[in-house]
Amino acid sequence: MTGARVEIDLRNLRAVTNEVFYPLFWNESRYLVLVGGAGSGKSVFCAQKFLIRLVAEPGHCLCILRKVHKTIRHSCFALLRQIIAQWGWSKYFATNRTDLTLTFAPTGASIISLGLDDAEKLKSLAGVTSFWAEEATEFSQEDFEQVDLRLRGETPSYKQILLSLNPISRMHWLRKRFFVERQHGMTTTHRSTWRDNRFLDREYIRKIEVLREQNPGLHTIYGEGEWGVLEGLVYQPPMVDAYPATFDDEFYGLDFGFNNPTALVWVGTKDLNRREHRGDVYLRELIYESGLTTPDLAARMKAVGVPRNVPIYGDPAEPDRIKELGLHGFNCKPADKGEGSVRAGISLCQGLRLHSNPENVNLNKEFETYSWEKSKDGQYMDRPVKFADHAMDAMRYGIYTHLGSPQPAFFDRTKLGI
Repeated sequence: MTGARVEIDLRNLRAVTNEVFYPLFWNESRYLVLVGGAGSGKSVFCAQKFLIRLVAEPGHCLCILRKVHKTIRHSCFALLRQIIAQWGWSKYFATNRTDLTLTFAPTGASIISLGLDDAEKLKSLAGVTSFWAEEATEFSQEDFEQVDLRLRGETPSYKQILLSLNPISRMHWLRKRFFVERQHGMTTTHRSTWRDNRFLDREYIRKIEVLREQNPGLHTIYGEGEWGVLEGLVYQPPMVDAYPATFDDEFYGLDFGFNNPTALVWVGTKDLNRREHRGDVYLRELIYESGLTTPDLAARMKAVGVPRNVPIYGDPAEPDRIKELGLHGFNCKPADKGEGSVRAGISLCQGLRLHSNPENVNLNKEFETYSWEKSKDGQYMDRPVKFADHAMDAMRYGIYTHLGSPQPAFFDRTKLGI
């Protein structure tokens, strides 16, 4: 392909693409809906297609969409930059890490990003030639209709909305819209699983496959990429409402990761013994990101404003990382984690009124799928499935260690199962 003073060789495209997705590079449906299980490679393909269109078709302004704008930085934006580097294209792109934009310098075509939490910006958006809606199950139907309305007018090439998602619930509006009431000629749907991803490592494959034994409902969704109905959820959905302006106590829970995400959850409470605030606990997801070394994590914590004096309860299986965060000036301590602590911590959390908000994207998603493990005879066991539980663990570390002992007077420890 020859552009303005630059030649980019795309002959190797097939070698770097999973075969099941390769024909979709040329799909021109207005709605291209990629539904799949965990690790299927659908998000990587969306990023690849965006980049190919950007360099091969003139006049583009492509837009990444997520429910909350801040989640784009360490997901879609990071993925696009990773692929650009892998393909040796970095010299052709200008990167704005503040606005989360990428510009293909030879033509001026660009990829911008937008969160649906900025409604006014969405309403004023103009000139976009295609959208990529990542984690599309986060979107309401009204959200999607507003996006669809923005994609209009004459453009040099076809207009498309790419949607990538896990099929979390058969009741979701996306299933009805695109898989039941399909708009003939406008929609292409595509299902993929980990088996379609030849770049996936064996450890991750084993993690997905073990779900078949632990919780068949989770395996239907994340293993087979099929619409499911989850049963045996550990928690009721958290309350979504306005947070108080001030809190009487605050602390953090921290689940360390590297290949898996590191999750940092802020927890705020009012006076738990006052009748109007009995059991009210408020949550904020501050960090949820893979690939963080401890110095990286410390820098992120400083960036999101974690105070030096507020307690942070980290996974005690990582004492060296806890100590290192202490050397960076944070009040990081090992969480209570011994025999029976997982069940006791869950019981304590179940006895509270947990509050979340739409910005807690990953935390909320884990609430939707965090389930009890099943035995071979189909009975629920007294332990949760160890899958997509990083924010759940962080939340539990903080709450159980900080509030578990002593208990506020109103807690009935017998009812809580502690």
